[in-house]
Amino acid sequence: MYADELKALPATASMDPLVGRLKEQINISYPSFTVKLEPVQLSIALEKVFDYSEYWEVARGLYAPFDCTATMKSGNADVYENEIPGGQYTNLHFQAHSMGLGNKFKEVKKAYVEANKLLGDLIKVTPSSKIVGDLAQFMVQNNLTRAEVEERADELSFPLSVVEFLQGYIGIPHGGFPEPFRSKRGSGQERQEAEEGDGGREGENREAISAKSEFKKYDYRQKSSTSLRGIALGNKTFCSLCHQKRKKSVGKKVIRSPEVLKSLTRIEGRPGASLPPMDFTALEEGLRAAHGEDITPEDVMSAAMYPKVFQEFKDFTANFGPVDCLSTRLFLDGPKIAEEFEVYV
Repeated sequence: MYADELKALPATASMDPLVGRLKEQINISYPSFTVKLEPVQLSIALEKVFDYSEYWEVARGLYAPFDCTATMKSGNADVYENEIPGGQYTNLHFQAHSMGLGNKFKEVKKAYVEANKLLGDLIKVTPSSKIVGDLAQFMVQNNLTRAEVEERADELSFPLSVVEFLQGYIGIPHGGFPEPFRSKRGSGQERQEAEEGDGGREGENREAISAKSEFKKYDYRQKSSTSLRGIALGNKTFCSLCHQKRKKSVGKKVIRSPEVLKSLTRIEGRPGASLPPMDFTALEEGLRAAHGEDITPEDVMSAAMYPKVFQEFKDFTANFGPVDCLSTRLFLDGPKIAEEFEVYV
């Protein structure tokens, strides 16, 4: 390798249109031009680089409304203080704008620091960084300081991602869960659900109640467009739908504690260790009953990992048809007046 001869470290590069003020990669054309003068065989011809760059220039123009540069024009050195990962920094900025907090992004970043401390100074990677971001935006939306969140943890309705983190759904963080914030937070969740739940069923998770009712309604043999309604309720419901022995196979590491998090399920250890095997055959049969025989292995895997998103996708295609046959411009912007176009289905 040429890099070995020069004792050089490998580096990532990106196409010209994708390199900008918000990307750390170098322009792929630069090393391509440089190496072209050396006796080295490139894995990609420089002429192809030009073609790829032209393609991505057009593609980026089509997706411009979703580009992070629509709201963010540059980075900020304050990432050394707030520790927001680069990938999440742009996402958080875009999300803040969509939630009406664009003019308060400075406050969101400061709240991110406090939210991180509240959650125990997490190692911030996906999905833990998103959990910190959700809590930070929650604090800004409700004008809450770190001290107020700690004091009122037993009465606040936190974002679902924060609750599931405290339950242990993404594992035990380095250094353990933040206490007494975790225990106090669970106490408030129980009281809130007892007050808002139906029929006075104190101490029972409303989502679990909903999951149970949907499970009773579900029948894989029922050929109805609503036979997978329960999937939209989330992973816990989804598991109960596609694991035939769900209730019997819950391991010892999944417990319900009357002291911590009260009625909410708390997972000790690695979440996957106590998760029973998934019945892919039953899942595929259920998908075929709900959506027809044209179910691919990719569909089964998508439904297994992202049940709610997959259900929303199937609902969308059921209403609008095979939109993947449309060009990107037609799909995003629609045809111009009197414009003719061909679609192959």
